[in-house]
Amino acid sequence: MGFFFPILTVQLEASVALGNRSIISACLT
Repeated sequence: MGFFFPILTVQLEASVALGNRSIISACLT
């Protein structure tokens, strides 16, 4: 569990950053 947690956190952070980028690009267009 402790081994997979950092990977899960990184994936979550990456998906959030991707979502924010798509929201920003949607607002710009």
